[in-house]
Amino acid sequence: MLQIPFFSGSAGKFPVPSPASPILGLKGVRLELLQNTLKEFCTPESSLCKIDFTLDEAICQDSYKLELSPAVIRISARDTDNLWFGLQTLIRLCEARFLPAGTATMQSKARCRGIKVYLPEPVPRFMDEWKHMIDIAARYHINTIMIELGGALEYKSHPEINEGWLEYSEFMNEYPGKTNEIRHQFNFEKNSIHTANGRGKVLTQEQMKELIDYCRERCMEIIPEMPTLSHCDYLLTRHPELAERTDDPYPDTCCPANENYYKLIFDLFDEVIDLFNPRIINIGHDEYYSIGLCPKCCKKSAPQIFADDITRIANHLRNRGVKTMIWGEKLLDSHFLDGVAIGGSDRNLPSGQHIPATFPAIDLVPKDLEILHWYWSIDRTFEQEYIQHDFPFTFGNFAPEIMPDFNKRMAQSKGYIISNWGDADFRTFQRNNILFQMAYAFALTWSQDLDSEDHRITADWSKRDLYQLRHLREPEDVITIIHNTTADLPHQHFVDGNYIDERRFLIGHHIVKDETGKEYALPVISGSNIGSMKSHGKRIDDPDYICDSYQVDARFWETTCETLPTVTDGIAWYQCTYPNPAPGTVLTYAEFRNDGVVKGDVNVKLFRHKGREQTLWSPAEKKEYKNGE
Repeated sequence: MLQIPFFSGSAGKFPVPSPASPILGLKGVRLELLQNTLKEFCTPESSLCKIDFTLDEAICQDSYKLELSPAVIRISARDTDNLWFGLQTLIRLCEARFLPAGTATMQSKARCRGIKVYLPEPVPRFMDEWKHMIDIAARYHINTIMIELGGALEYKSHPEINEGWLEYSEFMNEYPGKTNEIRHQFNFEKNSIHTANGRGKVLTQEQMKELIDYCRERCMEIIPEMPTLSHCDYLLTRHPELAERTDDPYPDTCCPANENYYKLIFDLFDEVIDLFNPRIINIGHDEYYSIGLCPKCCKKSAPQIFADDITRIANHLRNRGVKTMIWGEKLLDSHFLDGVAIGGSDRNLPSGQHIPATFPAIDLVPKDLEILHWYWSIDRTFEQEYIQHDFPFTFGNFAPEIMPDFNKRMAQSKGYIISNWGDADFRTFQRNNILFQMAYAFALTWSQDLDSEDHRITADWSKRDLYQLRHLREPEDVITIIHNTTADLPHQHFVDGNYIDERRFLIGHHIVKDETGKEYALPVISGSNIGSMKSHGKRIDDPDYICDSYQVDARFWETTCETLPTVTDGIAWYQCTYPNPAPGTVLTYAEFRNDGVVKGDVNVKLFRHKGREQTLWSPAEKKEYKNGE
């Protein structure tokens, strides 16, 4: 059983130790977490075992050592952060109720292993879901949380920012897709609109402190993200006089020639620094399109405008003891593989808009910048610009399943940050493939035997581990169904105000009956607990026509965690479980009723309850559906 990627040294197994076992080197949340795990997964055969978490300077950085035996379990690392990740692995192993005896050293290929998230809506449901996602991230050894703040955090120095944010977000979030409609109705490029942050609401600083403490208790560095220059609609709702473009009713770009712009953002930065005490702040600067339009700015070159703004902000942060990070595409003279200009290159758009090149700013910006490199999937040579200019960089908007040359490229970088641009709740993380990407990145990062070409092994391990995680604590009385659907909806990313409403994806219900004939309905929801029979788990290893990265079928992986997707004879199937709606009774399968919004047949391959199985799919009696392995 692959509980961690290729745990070696299995010399037999022994029961999870007794909850009364002495535990050394843990306290607080960590001690409670291990004690609860031992209580939950111990067996009648469990016995006392000394469990020791110890610091050892001989252990390499970004690694920990596991020594497992019936008498002594020892987790060693050179710092408390990696002891925490060793604890996560011990918990993972305990979930099988028997531990493998032996020794293993887990060594990470990435120093930074992160996720980028929005703030939750400040109500208990979403605050708790946000924390739950942090706990899942910890399981997969995430050590960095980048949190976009924007207008969704309370600013006591400028409450008008929050007032404007609430009004703006209510307007933009009126219905799904409105943000994109507004963004694309002009003859000039606009930034994506992030009013999904906080679900358009505002967290108080006290609520933010609660989330900060939660992350830091779990050994996660927090990188606040404060968009400046671009993506500044949250500033400009109440300060339109600071906008670069006067013909935009929803301005998103600030004018760096206006001194009041710096007075405003420095006040906000100072509040953020006092609240977070961060090592580094991400100041954004991506998707900078409205350049050099005002009478003062038009007298300077685009690279100089861009570099001067970064320099001034970085100087302010440096004086407060904080480093500066930016999204880095505007420093690249970049093009898609078909030659279309993007990023920091000189661009003439079909609308007639000219976006001047900013890439020469790479020679003008401060040398202590850290870069978030999100163009890694377009051309693997782009990061050489950062390497040649001695800029440390982290892969942003990261999707490990499509990255070529993972090991080589990770060795040249600081690591990766996987980005979620929607709600930080379970279903959004699942359907945006964030859960799959965290598991996949974990397997690649911590197994020395895996690299990009090992997709089948890595993907198979990831989907099985996620399925185990999802259903680990379910009651024993569950219904297992293996099914698929002819409904073939395209994969959706739930971003920019497009929230998940599962009623929109309901295909219908499985009808099950008890021994008296009473019916119970089990919902079947496309993308959540069922997928298209035509989707597949294979990866296309050739680049597509514009991007230097692999291609996968996101429809297949978006169900991962809630289901265990597989392909048999060219047909995709999705195993899922339902809690028994009538606990204690034995249920049988009756039929599927297509009473939802989505139209399509649902095929049931297997129905299992209380050891009884019904095989309901007969390819000989149905139309052949073949899509290839």
